[in-house]
Amino acid sequence: MGIRDYFSKDGFRREEFVFNTIAPVYDLITMFATMKYRKAINQLRRHLPIGGASVLDVGSGTGKWAVLFKQLGATRVVGIDLSDKMLSRARVSYPDIEFYKLNAVNMSMFEDNSFDIVTASFVLHGPDRYNRNRILGEMVRVARVAVVVHDFDSRPLPFFSRLVEDIERSHYRDFQSTFMDDLRQFGYGVRKVELRSHLALYILNKRMRVG
Repeated sequence: MGIRDYFSKDGFRREEFVFNTIAPVYDLITMFATMKYRKAINQLRRHLPIGGASVLDVGSGTGKWAVLFKQLGATRVVGIDLSDKMLSRARVSYPDIEFYKLNAVNMSMFEDNSFDIVTASFVLHGPDRYNRNRILGEMVRVARVAVVVHDFDSRPLPFFSRLVEDIERSHYRDFQSTFMDDLRQFGYGVRKVELRSHLALYILNKRMRVG
């Protein structure tokens, strides 16, 4: 891949280029995010049992979010991502987690209800709304119990976060204004748990039908 991919109209191609490029320094860039991951996962435990669960992590990157589920007793954790270089680092760091290169708009390698929990952290604000909903549909299909999204809430982002998202050419503004509606379209109970630093946990419970 080359710099032309950054300017591609294909958002997934652009995303793959960006994350392949930053993979060598990604853990350094996100060093402080690890603390936020731990705080978020501790909040999640209050609403959803993790011990004994099977978990699919969408957009797993270097595996920092996925490994927390393993550490809290998930029996099987699988991560998928577009970036070969991110996945290479994840496999070295966490050999007891399965990692696959896969575009989440089509997760046909997994059957319906394959995992108790399907999760994504700092992923779904990236694609445009059309592709975000394609990914969400697959996440809901593959989840048996719940879909968990750890991402921005509707509060304004700090300057540095906005700068990074603008460089990545993400669709975070649209995500902030429409994501709750996107979740509710599936007809399941949805809970939003606000966290510090303009973040939230979104929990879609497949055991709770609404409407």
